[in-house]
Amino acid sequence: MGFIPGLGAIPDLLNAGVSAARGDWGAAATNAFAALPGIGDGAKAGKMAAKAAAHGDEAAQAVKGALGALGQGADDAAGAAFAGTRKAGASVAPQQIEKHHSDPKFLGGDPKQKLTSLPKDTHTDLHRDLNKHLRDKTDAAGNHMRPLRGNSGRDIRRNFSREERLAAEAEFYKKFRDKYPDATRDFFEQHPGLE
Repeated sequence: MGFIPGLGAIPDLLNAGVSAARGDWGAAATNAFAALPGIGDGAKAGKMAAKAAAHGDEAAQAVKGALGALGQGADDAAGAAFAGTRKAGASVAPQQIEKHHSDPKFLGGDPKQKLTSLPKDTHTDLHRDLNKHLRDKTDAAGNHMRPLRGNSGRDIRRNFSREERLAAEAEFYKKFRDKYPDATRDFFEQHPGLE
Protein backbone atom coordinates (compact mmCIF):
# COMPACT_ATOMS: atom_id res chain seq x y z
CA MET A 1 0.00 0.00 0.00
CA GLY A 2 3.00 2.28 0.55
CA PHE A 3 3.47 2.55 -3.23
CA ILE A 4 -0.01 4.01 -3.92
CA PRO A 5 0.50 7.70 -4.81
CA GLY A 6 -0.95 9.99 -2.17
CA LEU A 7 -2.30 7.20 0.04
CA GLY A 8 1.10 5.56 0.48
CA ALA A 9 2.30 8.27 2.83
CA ILE A 10 -0.31 7.32 5.43
CA PRO A 11 0.98 3.80 6.22
CA ASP A 12 4.57 5.03 5.91
CA LEU A 13 3.96 7.68 8.59
CA LEU A 14 2.08 5.17 10.78
CA ASN A 15 4.99 2.74 10.46
CA ALA A 16 7.40 5.54 11.36
CA GLY A 17 5.40 6.19 14.54
CA VAL A 18 5.29 2.52 15.50
CA SER A 19 9.03 2.14 14.89
CA ALA A 20 9.76 5.25 16.97
CA ALA A 21 7.56 3.95 19.80
CA ARG A 22 9.59 0.73 19.77
CA GLY A 23 12.83 2.70 19.85
CA ASP A 24 13.89 1.52 16.39
CA TRP A 25 15.07 4.92 15.18
CA GLY A 26 16.61 3.60 11.96
CA ALA A 27 13.30 2.11 10.82
CA ALA A 28 11.44 5.23 11.98
CA ALA A 29 13.69 7.44 9.83
CA THR A 30 13.40 5.12 6.82
CA ASN A 31 9.60 5.03 7.07
CA ALA A 32 9.38 8.81 7.48
CA PHE A 33 11.65 9.29 4.45
CA ALA A 34 9.51 6.79 2.51
CA ALA A 35 6.49 9.09 3.02
CA LEU A 36 8.06 11.77 0.81
CA PRO A 37 6.36 11.79 -2.61
CA GLY A 38 8.57 10.42 -5.40
CA ILE A 39 11.73 10.21 -3.30
CA GLY A 40 10.17 7.80 -0.85
CA ASP A 41 9.40 5.21 -3.54
CA GLY A 42 13.13 4.80 -4.18
CA ALA A 43 13.74 4.40 -0.44
CA LYS A 44 11.03 1.74 -0.20
CA ALA A 45 12.45 -0.07 -3.20
CA GLY A 46 15.91 -0.05 -1.69
CA LYS A 47 14.56 -1.28 1.65
CA MET A 48 12.79 -4.19 -0.05
CA ALA A 49 15.91 -5.12 -2.01
CA ALA A 50 18.05 -4.96 1.14
CA LYS A 51 15.70 -7.31 2.98
CA ALA A 52 15.69 -9.67 0.04
CA ALA A 53 19.49 -9.58 -0.18
CA ALA A 54 19.65 -10.93 3.34
CA HIS A 55 17.73 -13.98 2.07
CA GLY A 56 19.83 -14.76 -0.95
CA ASP A 57 20.90 -13.53 -4.35
CA GLU A 58 17.89 -14.95 -6.20
CA ALA A 59 15.35 -13.22 -3.97
CA ALA A 60 17.15 -9.90 -4.20
CA GLN A 61 17.39 -10.09 -7.98
CA ALA A 62 13.69 -10.98 -8.23
CA VAL A 63 12.67 -7.98 -6.12
CA LYS A 64 15.05 -5.70 -8.00
CA GLY A 65 13.61 -6.84 -11.32
CA ALA A 66 10.03 -6.38 -10.14
CA LEU A 67 10.82 -2.85 -9.01
CA GLY A 68 11.89 -1.86 -12.51
CA ALA A 69 8.25 -1.07 -13.24
CA LEU A 70 8.45 1.78 -10.72
CA GLY A 71 10.96 3.71 -12.78
CA GLN A 72 14.69 4.22 -12.99
CA GLY A 73 15.00 5.92 -9.58
CA ALA A 74 13.46 3.00 -7.72
CA ASP A 75 15.51 0.50 -9.70
CA ASP A 76 18.71 2.46 -8.97
CA ALA A 77 17.89 2.54 -5.26
CA ALA A 78 17.16 -1.18 -5.23
CA GLY A 79 20.42 -1.90 -7.06
CA ALA A 80 22.41 0.26 -4.67
CA ALA A 81 20.86 -1.39 -1.63
CA PHE A 82 21.50 -4.83 -3.12
CA ALA A 83 25.13 -3.97 -3.90
CA GLY A 84 25.65 -2.53 -0.43
CA THR A 85 24.30 -5.60 1.33
CA ARG A 86 26.33 -7.93 -0.89
CA LYS A 87 29.49 -5.93 -0.18
CA ALA A 88 28.87 -5.87 3.55
CA GLY A 89 27.78 -9.50 3.58
CA ALA A 90 24.81 -8.76 5.80
CA SER A 91 21.44 -7.08 5.90
CA VAL A 92 21.26 -3.29 6.19
CA ALA A 93 19.18 -3.14 9.36
CA PRO A 94 20.93 -3.85 12.67
CA GLN A 95 19.78 -6.87 14.64
CA GLN A 96 17.39 -6.42 17.51
CA ILE A 97 19.12 -6.66 20.90
CA GLU A 98 17.60 -8.93 23.53
CA LYS A 99 18.35 -9.35 27.23
CA HIS A 100 19.55 -12.71 28.55
CA HIS A 101 19.57 -14.14 32.08
CA SER A 102 23.00 -15.82 32.13
CA ASP A 103 21.74 -17.79 35.15
CA PRO A 104 18.21 -18.64 33.91
CA LYS A 105 15.34 -18.04 36.28
CA PHE A 106 13.90 -21.51 35.61
CA LEU A 107 17.13 -22.97 37.02
CA GLY A 108 16.90 -20.79 40.11
CA GLY A 109 18.74 -17.70 38.89
CA ASP A 110 18.05 -14.36 40.54
CA PRO A 111 15.25 -12.58 38.63
CA LYS A 112 17.02 -9.24 39.35
CA GLN A 113 20.45 -10.35 38.05
CA LYS A 114 22.45 -8.27 35.58
CA LEU A 115 21.12 -9.06 32.09
CA THR A 116 23.42 -9.74 29.14
CA SER A 117 22.66 -7.83 25.92
CA LEU A 118 22.79 -10.16 22.92
CA PRO A 119 21.77 -9.86 19.27
CA LYS A 120 18.51 -11.72 18.70
CA ASP A 121 20.12 -14.45 16.55
CA THR A 122 22.85 -15.05 19.13
CA HIS A 123 20.28 -15.20 21.93
CA THR A 124 18.22 -17.76 19.98
CA ASP A 125 21.35 -19.84 19.27
CA LEU A 126 22.40 -19.72 22.93
CA HIS A 127 19.04 -21.06 24.10
CA ARG A 128 19.07 -23.77 21.43
CA ASP A 129 22.55 -24.89 22.57
CA LEU A 130 21.63 -24.60 26.25
CA ASN A 131 18.46 -26.67 25.74
CA LYS A 132 20.46 -29.43 24.02
CA HIS A 133 22.98 -29.36 26.86
CA LEU A 134 20.32 -29.47 29.58
CA ARG A 135 18.48 -32.34 27.88
CA ASP A 136 21.54 -34.51 28.52
CA LYS A 137 21.63 -33.64 32.23
CA THR A 138 19.53 -36.39 33.84
CA ASP A 139 19.02 -37.88 37.26
CA ALA A 140 18.65 -41.56 38.21
CA ALA A 141 14.91 -41.42 37.48
CA GLY A 142 15.49 -40.13 33.93
CA ASN A 143 14.37 -36.55 34.64
CA HIS A 144 16.28 -33.90 32.69
CA MET A 145 16.97 -30.20 33.14
CA ARG A 146 15.56 -28.95 29.82
CA PRO A 147 12.41 -26.87 30.29
CA LEU A 148 9.49 -28.28 28.33
CA ARG A 149 5.75 -28.59 28.69
CA GLY A 150 5.45 -31.14 31.48
CA ASN A 151 8.95 -30.31 32.78
CA SER A 152 8.61 -26.82 34.18
CA GLY A 153 11.22 -24.82 36.04
CA ARG A 154 9.49 -25.85 39.25
CA ASP A 155 9.87 -29.53 38.28
CA ILE A 156 13.53 -29.02 37.40
CA ARG A 157 14.24 -27.20 40.69
CA ARG A 158 12.46 -30.00 42.58
CA ASN A 159 14.37 -32.82 40.81
CA PHE A 160 17.85 -31.24 40.90
CA SER A 161 19.69 -29.40 43.66
CA ARG A 162 20.90 -25.84 43.09
CA GLU A 163 24.47 -27.19 43.09
CA GLU A 164 23.63 -29.68 40.32
CA ARG A 165 21.92 -27.00 38.25
CA LEU A 166 24.81 -24.55 38.68
CA ALA A 167 27.32 -27.27 37.76
CA ALA A 168 25.39 -27.95 34.54
CA GLU A 169 25.34 -24.23 33.71
CA ALA A 170 29.06 -23.83 34.47
CA GLU A 171 29.83 -26.80 32.21
CA PHE A 172 27.77 -25.22 29.42
CA TYR A 173 29.45 -21.83 29.66
CA LYS A 174 32.94 -23.38 29.77
CA LYS A 175 32.12 -25.43 26.65
CA PHE A 176 30.68 -22.41 24.80
CA ARG A 177 32.94 -19.69 26.25
CA ASP A 178 34.18 -18.59 22.81
CA LYS A 179 30.75 -18.68 21.18
CA TYR A 180 28.95 -16.72 23.96
CA PRO A 181 31.69 -14.70 25.72
CA ASP A 182 29.42 -11.99 27.17
CA ALA A 183 26.94 -14.41 28.73
CA THR A 184 29.83 -16.57 30.00
CA ARG A 185 31.48 -13.54 31.62
CA ASP A 186 28.23 -12.48 33.28
CA PHE A 187 27.53 -16.01 34.57
CA PHE A 188 30.98 -16.39 36.14
CA GLU A 189 30.81 -12.87 37.61
CA GLN A 190 27.74 -14.09 39.52
CA HIS A 191 29.36 -17.43 40.42
CA PRO A 192 33.17 -16.90 40.51
CA GLY A 193 33.77 -20.10 42.49
CA LEU A 194 32.51 -22.20 39.57
CA GLU A 195 35.06 -21.00 36.99
